[in-house]
Amino acid sequence: MGYLRNYDTHESPVIAILYKTNPLKSTMELLRYFENPFYIPRLKFNTFTTAVEIHIARLSTNNPAGIYDAIIAETKLLFAAFKETRSLMDSEFAEQQGSTITTGNARAACLKLVRNREGYIRYKFGGNSTAGYIEFFPEGLKELSSIRLMKLDFFMQRMVTKATNHQAVLGPELLAEFEVAYQAFQAARDAQTTNMVQTKILRTRTHNARKALADQLMRNLHTIGLHNITNPEAAADYFDQSLFTPPRGRKKQNPDEG
Repeated sequence: MGYLRNYDTHESPVIAILYKTNPLKSTMELLRYFENPFYIPRLKFNTFTTAVEIHIARLSTNNPAGIYDAIIAETKLLFAAFKETRSLMDSEFAEQQGSTITTGNARAACLKLVRNREGYIRYKFGGNSTAGYIEFFPEGLKELSSIRLMKLDFFMQRMVTKATNHQAVLGPELLAEFEVAYQAFQAARDAQTTNMVQTKILRTRTHNARKALADQLMRNLHTIGLHNITNPEAAADYFDQSLFTPPRGRKKQNPDEG
């Protein structure tokens, strides 16, 4: 805090007031001006977008002699990049939701087929204690009661392999049915996994794009402040402050969602 004490308080009344009040608190208060007030975890996407649109419009309207042309151009570029990335993420997430449903349907179709054909396999091998039957169902049908997606993949591989090995007993039709069901499940699962990975990548990009835009808003705030040092009320001419105030009492959420 020595640098505050070195100021001539007669020439700098603001510093004198800050220091006499509480030196430590004064430092903390000064640090607040370096924090970014525009990156708020609880501020929803739509609210943030509206606030930025209003800011750009007000900045363009209140731009004497073009002093803000540079920050307007930069803000518009970053805003466009943010919206484009967010749009791509929304589209990919929608595809992920669809592929999840398709995967669930393919899973259900596999389980239904196996349950329906289990009796035929048991009959052709002469019972559920025979070697051929146990190759298909070492645990009986209880294996299907809580089977997960990864385990189902291995399970259907087994059905195809054993149906291939025992075509002489079971016939080619059973193999064909298992192959069609398994291929449909694989295709759905691959699409779902791809969508999940792409959604995660795009969510990170959206986060970074929003952070870059929020940082630009912070630069805008300081730039506007430099031109309005004795007129703090000018902030209202460029920002709708109510839109940057997060709702109280609500659970925090990902700022890139909602």
